[in-house]
Amino acid sequence: MLIDTHAHLTSEAFDKDYKDVIQRALDANIWMIVVGSDLESSPRAVEIAEEFPKGVFASVGLHPKKIQDPYHSIKELLNIDDFRDLVRHPKVVALGETGLDYHDLPESPGEDPEVHLALKYKQLQKDAIELFVKLSAETRLPIIMHCREAQDELIEWLEAFDFASSGFDTRGVIHLYEGSLEQARRFIQLDFALSFTGLVTHAHYNTVVISQIPLQKLLIESDCPYLTPDPPGAGRNEPLFIRETMKAVAL
Repeated sequence: MLIDTHAHLTSEAFDKDYKDVIQRALDANIWMIVVGSDLESSPRAVEIAEEFPKGVFASVGLHPKKIQDPYHSIKELLNIDDFRDLVRHPKVVALGETGLDYHDLPESPGEDPEVHLALKYKQLQKDAIELFVKLSAETRLPIIMHCREAQDELIEWLEAFDFASSGFDTRGVIHLYEGSLEQARRFIQLDFALSFTGLVTHAHYNTVVISQIPLQKLLIESDCPYLTPDPPGAGRNEPLFIRETMKAVAL
């Protein structure tokens, strides 16, 4: 059995045939986690998981790029109680995705108002992580952590967090891992697993991290409908295709 740990089956790309897509995977003995990325897709992820008696589960969370108002506090933008209600469902097995995404944000400090705006976004993303980490401690559910162009800052945030007093001991996974081997080792030291996508099947992909990390800390995912393996190459991705990802990882 394989498990697709990150499938965006709430995407409109699957509106017409998500049941067929899921059944194809289940018929191939592939289970999956349907990932929520905001307060619209998270309940939908739970609904989809409910439709299947086994093999389909859900996670609920807020993607960092969904935080789009830098002029309010995170508690004004994110009511964590909405997610607390969702996690009571037995099909919910994880929180997330949440995390940091610094793509397209200015990098250099200065007087440019856009830079200061970027700093506000970064702080809001970190504030959101803290709310989900505390909910993880409360519910004992692992976290699916998004990290794009922010590996060092996420590691530093996690290393500085007081896990002992918070009761947070379930950790989780860094999804779509794209960092260095050194960063991978630091995430693993923090007790996070690393997840890899169909990108590993592409000829240019550097597999050094995969070859050097412990097997028990290595997961695979589709991140569908994105990041289709090669083969089958271009086109909509789906959980069934993680077989190609697994083959590449196993080489």
